[in-house]
Amino acid sequence: MSQLKLPGWEAVEKQWEAERVAASEKYHREWAASILRSMMERYPPTAEECDIMLSGIRLCRFVSHLECEKCNLACEDHTVGWLFQTKVCLKDYHALRRRLRLGK
Repeated sequence: MSQLKLPGWEAVEKQWEAERVAASEKYHREWAASILRSMMERYPPTAEECDIMLSGIRLCRFVSHLECEKCNLACEDHTVGWLFQTKVCLKDYHALRRRLRLGK
């Protein structure tokens, strides 16, 4: 025997799911921001790292591990052949290179 659903119940369930996803994303953003703040306090960037960050490339230690898990560049060299003295976010590096190429 199956239970009958009230008319419009599917719309309510979809709304609840959308609210749950939005709350989860908000929690992740707040969590990542708090981790970033504590990392900046504990391990402040050096002068060379500040130059990298000012160019628009994040240091690996300041990127959320949840973001790294979704990235398809995880197995590549994050120093870009020792172009940088520290590990950087390759997604940011490639985006910056693309912007510079298109800007010329």
